[in-house]
Order: sequence, then C-alpha cells, then structure tokens
Amino acid sequence: FNDRYVLANPKTATDSDFSGIERVVGHEYFHNWTGNRVTCRDWFQLTLKEGLTVYRDQEFSADMNSRAVKRIGDVMRLRTAQFRQDAGPMAHPIRPESYISMDNFYTVTVYEKGAEVIRMMATILGTDGFRKGTDLYFERHDGQAVTCDDFVAAMEDATGEDFTQFKRWYSQAGTPVLEATTAYDADLKQLSLTVKQSCPATPKQSAKEPFDIPLAVGLIGKESTQPVPLKLQGDSAAAGTTKVLRVTEPEQTYTFVDVPEDVVPSLLREFSAPVKLTVPQRTDADLQFLMVHDTDEFCRWEAGQEYAQKVLLALIKGETPDLTGLVAAFKGTLCDTSLDNAFKALALSLPTESYLADLLPEGEADPDVIHEKRELLVRSICEACAVDMWAVYEANKDAVRGETSGEAAGRRSIKNLMLMYLTKITDADPKALTTAIAQFESAENMTDQLGAMSAVVLSCPPEAPGAAVAREEVLANFYEQWKHDNLVVLKWLGMQASGSGMTVEGMQKLMAHEAFELKNPNKVYATIGGFCAVPVNVHKLDGSGYKFMADVVKDLDKINPQVAARMAGLFTGWKKYAPAQRRDTMKAQMESMLAADLSPDT
Repeated sequence: FNDRYVLANPKTATDSDFSGIERVVGHEYFHNWTGNRVTCRDWFQLTLKEGLTVYRDQEFSADMNSRAVKRIGDVMRLRTAQFRQDAGPMAHPIRPESYISMDNFYTVTVYEKGAEVIRMMATILGTDGFRKGTDLYFERHDGQAVTCDDFVAAMEDATGEDFTQFKRWYSQAGTPVLEATTAYDADLKQLSLTVKQSCPATPKQSAKEPFDIPLAVGLIGKESTQPVPLKLQGDSAAAGTTKVLRVTEPEQTYTFVDVPEDVVPSLLREFSAPVKLTVPQRTDADLQFLMVHDTDEFCRWEAGQEYAQKVLLALIKGETPDLTGLVAAFKGTLCDTSLDNAFKALALSLPTESYLADLLPEGEADPDVIHEKRELLVRSICEACAVDMWAVYEANKDAVRGETSGEAAGRRSIKNLMLMYLTKITDADPKALTTAIAQFESAENMTDQLGAMSAVVLSCPPEAPGAAVAREEVLANFYEQWKHDNLVVLKWLGMQASGSGMTVEGMQKLMAHEAFELKNPNKVYATIGGFCAVPVNVHKLDGSGYKFMADVVKDLDKINPQVAARMAGLFTGWKKYAPAQRRDTMKAQMESMLAADLSPDT
C-alpha cells in the first residue's frame, strides 16, 4: 500500500494530501462490501467493484467536505485523464472485452468513468431508488462473485426501471457529445429544448448506438435572476427547479410550459453525465449571467471555465478577442465575499494548457503557442486585478479563530492562489516575491510552505529582479529542512521537474541527485511525471523531450513495467500536436520503443 496515502501531519502534508488520504482510506474500507463481500466473477467485471467503490468514496468525501468542490475536482480529473483516454488509441469501454496484460485493466476508464456510470444510475433512480437497488444487490449476492449485469438487474428489479439501453455504457467506448439549442415563445410561455447526441468512433467501434444519457436541466430567469419551476408538456404540475431528462435518441425536443419569462438554460447540472456539451447559442453575456446567478455550483464554475476557454482558444487561433468582459467577470468572482473560498479558488483557476490542447482539432495543438497565449491572459488578468488580489490575500493570510478545518483549507487555497497570480507580475511589483519568501520562512504548515515555494519556483518570472537567487535559496532551504522525510522530498522533486524552463539536461541532473531513485515509483511519478505535466517543457520542438522519455520508458520497463506503461502514456496523444515535426518525432520514438522488445504491459 502506498505510504503517502496513510502517513501525514499538517507540517509535512498539504490539504490536498489529507483529502487524498481520506479518499483512499475510505475507498479501501468501502471495498469490504463492494469488492470483498460481493466480488467480481472475472477480471472483465472489474468496474463492478472499482467503479462502484470510487463512486462511494466520492460521495463520502463530498459528505465530509464541500460537495460542489469535490464534484468539480472529480470532473476536472475525468476531463483531463479519462476524456483523453477515450479520445486516443487506448479507448475502451468500462467493461473491456479483451486485454494484453491484466495489469493494464486498472485504468481511469474502468475506475473514474465506471464511477460516473454508477452515478448516472443514482441520478436516474433518485436517492431512495438507488438505495433500494443496492440493498437488493447485497441481499442477493452477499458472498458471491457476480457480474455488472447482476448489479444492473438489482437496480431494475428493486425500482421497475428499464436499463436495457443504459447498459450500452458498459459496452461502448468514447465520450458522447451533446448539442443543445433552445427557443422561447413569449406568447405561449413555452421553451423548447432540442438535444442532439453523437459519439466519435473509437478503436474497433466505428459506429455507436445512442446512449441513455441523464441530462439535468434548470432554467434561470433573465429578469428575475431566479430559477424557474419546471413543468414539461404533459406534466400535471411543476416539480422543482432541476429536472433530469433522459436523452435516448439521436435528436429529441423537450417542451417546458408555464415559463413566465425568457431564461438562460443551466444544463448538465452537477455534471449529470460524462459527456461533452456544446450550446452554440450561448453568448458571453449568458456565461457572465450564469457565473453570477446559476444556483448549481458546478454550472456556475463551468460557465467561468467555458468563458475562459472561449477567449483562450480565440487567442491561440491568432484572433484578438476583447478581454474586458472576462476580466470583469473574474474580478466579480474575486470580490464576491459570499462565495466559499475553496469554490472561489477553483472558479478563479484558468483551464490548463493540457486541457486546452485537448479542445483543439487534431494536429493543431502547438504547446508553445498555447503556453504563450495563456500566459498573456494570466498576466492581463493579474495586472487588472492586482489591487483586489492583494486584498483577498491579506484577508485570508492568517488563521481565523473558530474556523473549521474545511474553512481553513479553503482560506489557504485562495490565499496561495492569489500569491501565485501576484508573483506572475513581480517583475513590475517586487512586493509579491518578498511576500512569498516571507510566507515560506514563517509557514507553520506544509500547504502554506509549498504554496509559497510554488509561487517563487513556478510562477515568478525568471527575469524578475532577485527571482533566480530566491528560487535557488528556497529550493536549497526546503531540501535541507526536509531531506530526512521521503514523502516531503517527493514535493521537492516534483516542484523542480515541473518548473518553467526545465530541460532534458536539467532533468538528467535532477535524476542524478541523491534524492532520486528510478526504482522508487513515487519518485518516478513525482519527477518524471512532473516533467511530463508541463507541455511546453516535454514537447520541445527539437524532440529532446520525446527521446528522453523514450529512454526513460525503456529503462523503467526493465525495473517496473507497470510504471513504464504509465510513463509511456505521454505518447498516446501524438496525433494532436503541431507542427508535423512534433508528430513525426513522437512517432519515431514510439517505433524505437517497439524495437526495444518491451514488456506486454508497456
């Protein structure tokens, strides 16, 4: 068992570490029922226990902390890891039909997407219905080895629901795409919502049958700014302000009646299905409106992300979008004192470079351009909001008497995010660098110490006065303080590997340090994984990053094939990168790995 998910105290572990420990320990405990008391008939049913148990640990963490923050975090992981797997050559359904090596079954698709399939059933059945289904499942199968079909049958028999079409989620790979359009008739006070679904081809599955997709919908009045009670045509009365629609056809239209005013639709509430949603009619004004008035916190966060993505993609394509609206929306969220700090920190975080690359058409993702344009937007926001950022930092700098652990963690998350942003412009205002150094030196917990070090090492421009010296001193002092603690040293290794401007030569030097061991999986994930996590570093146009990674995979394969297979995942998205020189170099390195007679895992 990985010791970093068991051993922790506030001086050596961050708030994120504690959340991870809560999740993993909960997950393994919940396996007592979903995995041990009732287990899998064969390995092809792995998602039966893992998808269900991931769902259970997600719900446990949501109950223990902020449900919205937990849900957003889970969706971010799903989109950056599982959606990418669905879009690549390794795409497979949550219940695969074959395998080369059993070790390769432990994927984000089997686990995280499997959890989403369970969540969709819970959404369709409701809390009481889902509980009836699980009670029947345990009653029927305690002490047995069963299949995914047995679980679905228990849900059907306990509630009377028909999940025949829904079971396509178990056999079809890929991420479905929904396109939603609306039309409001003021005279009839009706709103029509038309939804189209499709799913791209995946290996061995060129054509897909329609999925059964639960789409949670709300309507927010444009004038009242309040959620509208929902009544579908044919319903006897309105029932609540969120309604779950079943999208089962390639195209369906739903008509809401007694809608007293024009509305802005709030769609895919709580991320009710693992799909990609497009709303062509949605304007910048609509997104700004939802960022302020949507009562579903996931959709409120999503509106901000969509707005930022829209601006960033325009910049990446060489356009010159007006940044005024996005900056104003950012400042509005920043200054909204009614928001939970942990949620606010997520809402103020821009889409990552890796995620932006996934949004671009195949063959058009240039990591250098993406990095340049994202940095441009970040700097523009920081310059416009610096005064307010300082105010938020100061307001959350110190502990508050009586605050809960969750409130303290939220306070630290927003404080450290502000420090990261402010050090972006420390070349114009050195106060941010001196503040970060002071926080590093006085920090009483790892979250604040690491937050300050991140600001100095990862965020501060190298050319800023005093930045280079501060970086070296902070890294040296951190290592000297914590070199006796292997788990903390992982953070030190990862910090350097993911630093701006890290080169292959720098990585080779870091791997030669006494703290690194190629035989230690945690150190490989922290160091090599950290390097791979920064596209502009690993995707150097000269191909040096690709050759370095291919050599690492070859060496790792002789020591730990499972870890080598994970590191080789860098190459699975090779077709999306630009220019062609990158694709050709990645392909050549993949061919060199194939020629090295690697293990079946890799």
